[in-house]
Amino acid sequence: MAAHRFDTVRTMMAEEHLAAVVMTNGSPHGKDCDIARWKEVEWLSGIVDLTAVAVVTARGGMVWTASHLLQEVRDELGDAGVMVTEKAVAGVGDVARWIVSTLNGSSVTEVAANGSCMSKRYVDELIALLRQGGGLTLRSNIDFMGRLSAQRPSLPSVVEERRKDNELTTSEKLRRLRRALIRQSADGQLVVDSSEVAWLLNLRDHDATGKVLFCGFLLVDSQKATFFVGDGNVDCVVDSRLAADGVDVASYGDMAKSLRSYLEYNILIDPEQTPYNIYNKVERPIVNLSSPVPLLMNE
Repeated sequence: MAAHRFDTVRTMMAEEHLAAVVMTNGSPHGKDCDIARWKEVEWLSGIVDLTAVAVVTARGGMVWTASHLLQEVRDELGDAGVMVTEKAVAGVGDVARWIVSTLNGSSVTEVAANGSCMSKRYVDELIALLRQGGGLTLRSNIDFMGRLSAQRPSLPSVVEERRKDNELTTSEKLRRLRRALIRQSADGQLVVDSSEVAWLLNLRDHDATGKVLFCGFLLVDSQKATFFVGDGNVDCVVDSRLAADGVDVASYGDMAKSLRSYLEYNILIDPEQTPYNIYNKVERPIVNLSSPVPLLMNE
C-alpha cells in the first residue's frame, strides 16, 4: 500500500513539474489537533506520529519519525525505496538540507508543501533555506489530501458544551481577550488553535478518550466574534448561548472570505501557529505576536 501511494504522489509530481514534496501530519489548528483530514504522512505511509515529516522525490524520499516507531516504519516502507531516520521533531533545517543535497544538479527546481497545514514561520524559513542552499522555489498551494485521497475524512462533527463550576462566561473571556489585545496595540485576533478556541467559547475540544470533537477558527474584533466551524456542527442550544455571548457561528469555509473583509485597522496573528496560506490572506496590518490566550487560560 505504501509503495503504491508513493507512486501516486510521484505521478502528481510529474504532472505539476515538481522535484519534491514535503508532507506532514500537521493541521491548521495547533500541534495537538489530531485530525485525520490533514494527516498527509499517515495517509502516505501509515505512520501514526503527529511530528512525522516526509519528503518524496522522483526516485526516493526521506521520512523523519520518533525513535520508538523507527523499526515499524522501516518495515512498512521496505518496498517504497524511502530512507527513514530517527528524529523526535524534524526541524525545518533538517528537511531543507536533505532536499538541497538530494536535488543538487536537478533540472527541476520546484518543491511543494501544503501551506494550509504549516505555520507562517516554518514556511518562510523553508523558502529561505531552499533558495539559499540550492536556488529552489517552494509552492505552498497544493492540498495533498484533497488532491490524492479518494475518501478524504470529514471535519469532526460534534460541538459540546464544557460545564465547569465557576467557569467564566464566554462574554467575560472575550472582554479579557480584548483588553489583552489593547495592551498589545491590536484591534483583533484570529485564534487558530482549537484548544484556545474551546476555552474562549466554553466548549469541549476533546472527549475522555482524547478524540478531537471539533476544529474551528475564531475571529475576534473590537465589537464581535465569529466562530468558523463545520456546517451543522453546532446545535441550537450551543448556537443560542454563543449568540447571547456575542459570538456568531459561520461556515468553516467562509473564514478566508471574512478575513479578507476584516475592517479593523490591524489584527494580531501568531506566526508560530497560523498556517502560511491563511496568514497570507490577511489584507490589514498584522501584529506579529504570540497569542495572548494561553496567558489568560492560566490566570
